[in-house]
Amino acid sequence: MAKRVLLVRGGALGRNTGLGAAHHNLVDMLNSGKVTGWQLAGVCEYPLSKTSNPLSRIWNRWFSHPKRVAKKIKNEVGEFDLVHITDQEQAHLVPKDSNIPVVITVHDLFHLFPEQLQFGDEIVDIGEVSPGMIRRRDLNKLKHGVRRASHLICNSQHTLGAAKINFPKVQSTCIPLGIDSAKYHPDNQELVDISLPDACNLLVVGSNDPRKRMKFLFEVISKLPTEVRQGIHLHHVGNSDGNFGLPPIAELAKSCGITNLTIHGSS
Repeated sequence: MAKRVLLVRGGALGRNTGLGAAHHNLVDMLNSGKVTGWQLAGVCEYPLSKTSNPLSRIWNRWFSHPKRVAKKIKNEVGEFDLVHITDQEQAHLVPKDSNIPVVITVHDLFHLFPEQLQFGDEIVDIGEVSPGMIRRRDLNKLKHGVRRASHLICNSQHTLGAAKINFPKVQSTCIPLGIDSAKYHPDNQELVDISLPDACNLLVVGSNDPRKRMKFLFEVISKLPTEVRQGIHLHHVGNSDGNFGLPPIAELAKSCGITNLTIHGSS
């Protein structure tokens, strides 16, 4: 008989986000029987709030939803065999003294343990080195939550190494993301005419996070010979808004003299 797992996360991120896509893919795999010996018992989450009130969002994240999760685990003993929190940004949801094992999928740890790396003359922030007061408290809650977990499931050897260094008392294992690469093979895709410009079309994926080094990329392209630069058309997929004190992607490209740019938004 298959064991039952309760998937837990906070706000219901959609498939068009990295963590949201990973969560939905796990739901699909469990529902389709691709995880041998396991079946989905349910999902505990909440709709992303439409309110712009930051206090309401904090209350829901820090107090209301954690209480809801703990109550569900306590009151539904026997309904599931495992609680699986699907990303480390929800680690604060691990209840204290849970009578059911709780595991966390850890995609990365640089937000919890940021660092600065030097590339040539440039120092690049990997994670937010100086977060604000609220985020610092949030990160502290996440770290305590990870320490309460029964097991950490890391999606890469690099993340596993970071987990063993920073959380040595919590058991951890590396299980790579279960991506069916054959599904994305060109021979299995329906050809779609997306009317690309007659140019060297360069795809760039990712937000304007310092670690993505978008400014460096645009500066390199801007220094190419004119005839080469004019023959390149950039396509950006992902969040193009400004963040971490950096300008929006379109503004950054313009400042580097790059005009052949199409913003496609989040996937």
